[in-house]
Amino acid sequence: STSADAPGPGRPVDTSGFRTAAMWIGVLVAAFLVFMVSWAVGSTIFRGTPAVSAAPSSAPAAETQPAETQPAEPDPAPEPAPTSEPATRPAPSLPSITLPTIPSAGDAALRAGIAGVDAALNALPTETKDAARTSAALQQAWARAKEDLLANKRPNQALDKFRDEIDKQRDKGTLNLLEAEGIKLALRAVQATLPRE
Repeated sequence: STSADAPGPGRPVDTSGFRTAAMWIGVLVAAFLVFMVSWAVGSTIFRGTPAVSAAPSSAPAAETQPAETQPAEPDPAPEPAPTSEPATRPAPSLPSITLPTIPSAGDAALRAGIAGVDAALNALPTETKDAARTSAALQQAWARAKEDLLANKRPNQALDKFRDEIDKQRDKGTLNLLEAEGIKLALRAVQATLPRE
């Protein structure tokens, strides 16, 4: 006979714990990327350039000695000029090299923070209709905020509007407290890269 504690073949498995853990792992990885990118680029910018050593002073000019008089020699006969000049060869042209544009420290940190918010939103559940609608609404609101962030078009106001959308979904009950705080934690990494107004 089978044990009474054994789960039935049709019992659903609760995967909310796995989704929440995946969301937090994505947020922590994004925060670590923000720190590493800011530190690496910032240390390159603020590293001092080596001082150029001064050129040694020139040695004193040697004393001039009176030249000894030599008997004058007859001038040599001039050589005949060549009848034709050799053809000149054109110099070889070098290929042009275009160097890639290096992003600034602030831009790199901003993009890393945006990637963290993307990871937190992608970890939201979408199995039920309410969960799918909540995820779609947050994705749309974040797309508008992200566009303003990358264009530097009132970025702080864009983040405030997105936080309002998070609170709205939280009040409706379709977004739990852990999921809402996880997204807001990723938003703090983005907020840290913006100038204060």
